[in-house]
Amino acid sequence: MKGHSSPSFWALFLRGRRLPPYLAPLVAFLALLPFLFLPATPSEALPRPHLGYGANIAALGDVTILNDMGFGWFVHYLDWASAEPNKGGYDWANLDNIIEAAESSGLKAILRVALTPDWAWSGGGDTTGPPDNMDDFGDFMEALATYAQGKVAGYVIWNEPNLPYEWGWNDPSPAQYVEMLQAVYPRIKAADPDAVVITAGMATTGGGGGAACGVGTGIALQKVSPFTQNLYAAGVMPDLDFICGIYLSGGQGYFDVLGSHPYGFAAAFDELPSTGLAFRRVEQQRAVMEAMGDSAKQVWAIEFGWVLYPGESCHYTHDWESRWWQIVSETEQATNLAGAYEYAYQTWSWMGVMNFFNLDFATVPWYDYCQPMRWYSVVYRDTPGVDPLKYWEAYYALRDIPKYTSGSLSGYVRDNRGIPFSGARVEILSDGDTNSGGGGRYEFPLLPSGTYDLQATASGYGALEPMRDVVMNEGEALTDVNFYLPPPDNVVSNWDFESDLAQWPIGGANTPTISASAHTGYKSAQLGGAAAGDSWVQQTVEIPADMYRPTLSFLYRYPSQDTGEVAQVTVAGIIESISVSSEWTHHWIDLDELQGETVTIRFTVSENGSNPSYLYLDEVSLGKASGGPYKGYFPFIYKGS
Repeated sequence: MKGHSSPSFWALFLRGRRLPPYLAPLVAFLALLPFLFLPATPSEALPRPHLGYGANIAALGDVTILNDMGFGWFVHYLDWASAEPNKGGYDWANLDNIIEAAESSGLKAILRVALTPDWAWSGGGDTTGPPDNMDDFGDFMEALATYAQGKVAGYVIWNEPNLPYEWGWNDPSPAQYVEMLQAVYPRIKAADPDAVVITAGMATTGGGGGAACGVGTGIALQKVSPFTQNLYAAGVMPDLDFICGIYLSGGQGYFDVLGSHPYGFAAAFDELPSTGLAFRRVEQQRAVMEAMGDSAKQVWAIEFGWVLYPGESCHYTHDWESRWWQIVSETEQATNLAGAYEYAYQTWSWMGVMNFFNLDFATVPWYDYCQPMRWYSVVYRDTPGVDPLKYWEAYYALRDIPKYTSGSLSGYVRDNRGIPFSGARVEILSDGDTNSGGGGRYEFPLLPSGTYDLQATASGYGALEPMRDVVMNEGEALTDVNFYLPPPDNVVSNWDFESDLAQWPIGGANTPTISASAHTGYKSAQLGGAAAGDSWVQQTVEIPADMYRPTLSFLYRYPSQDTGEVAQVTVAGIIESISVSSEWTHHWIDLDELQGETVTIRFTVSENGSNPSYLYLDEVSLGKASGGPYKGYFPFIYKGS
């Protein structure tokens, strides 16, 4: 008995047969076919908006301008150094102002958190680099997320760590950045499970990268301008390589969303020049995510924009001499910013909140006239703090673009072994249907807000209760709303727990019950409780001798587990552990070796009597795997006489 694997028909076919040597590679490939499309246990992604309209702001009072523009999000910066000037001593004054701005305007706040206080590193003085002890940052982020629970939508962890300047003038290190994510992610999620943890957006470098993750951009690492020459001379790591390094260093499970800074430079919003210096560079960043099997997550553009002309007097100040080639006209800035939102909505189903850079940096007195950040603004003053607000063309273009409020819903249809099923019908009851395509994926791309019942059906499979009460909020993208088709010859009684537990003998210190928490239908079985001891349900079934590849399949949710607690499934005396999962997760077990036998399936939760844990079960089926024995023939063709 094996969980999540089984011998294929071709492996069985080969037993006892001798074939010509030149056919061995072909048959070996065919033996692997059933496994080529086996997914890992799916990660049930958090709801994400598609598309979110946001901006980077300097003056918190300007959230009213975003209201007038019809935008719903803003990015603001929170310095760790200022918020925790000494270990454990917190100053939340700036945070309170940010929260007040969000609550008064009805906007959602994203905090970009960076800047290590002098006490947290050995160099003295605040730094853009990482702390000596990452746990110090973890402590701070836990305190921050606890204080701001439910009031801050997301946290961006640091800023452009592929630049030496943003990493304390050290060599950029994806592995070290992953240590930072590992220190903060569990602490943030424990304090505020709904908060979105976002990676830092990488500085867009252009050129190639990502090869170590199997991504080939076809772009040579070109030094196409003084700007990029300066970047490379300063030891910058290409953005694609840094993102790839996050995955290769084990960072995939420590963020909810990949942050991006897809600045447009001199390219139009819909162009992707050979340099890679363009808004559409984010497509190549996305390719790294997909190559590493992380397509369920979204990308959020934390910064993107196009810069205006500051005048000749600024040419030799700041770093304008290397930026001069990026300058666009007012009309081009307006066209590109407005076009970027429309392009993303129509083209990138994986893009979430997009925050243009910037709304108002040209209105505040702490940036001098030639500071480049002022010239990305769409709102300005000739004299910050003195002259009244004025508006570039881009303000009006962004105000007038349609703000799409419909969301999207997508997921996969798989069989009882987790194999994607193409051609299943997925229906929103009373509101239309679609079919699962290649890889078993289905999608409703434009769905108004509301509460929906979904049903998946396919010829040759058993009936599956609808998935009830799926809530679509305005502008959300619900991903990984997955279905698992039951086998037609299921031998388990009351397998979806829609009535009661009458056909499941139960027992233990915590009596199992029926719960309203369900993957599909209305109910599930709930095991666990406050008392120390076991909680179990079981059923004895006969597996027909002629059942093809018998498979036990079930959906479960096991949100928490204290030390000393155990959740497991036992079949014919063989035990397999059930891991913790806060979302509904599919699990299947190969029972090939038990054909023709009578077996007892038993689910058990052993409690330690401290904090109660609960295991929820749904759709417990036992039946044949899809396909059935090979019915046709394969024309083996021999060469020669």
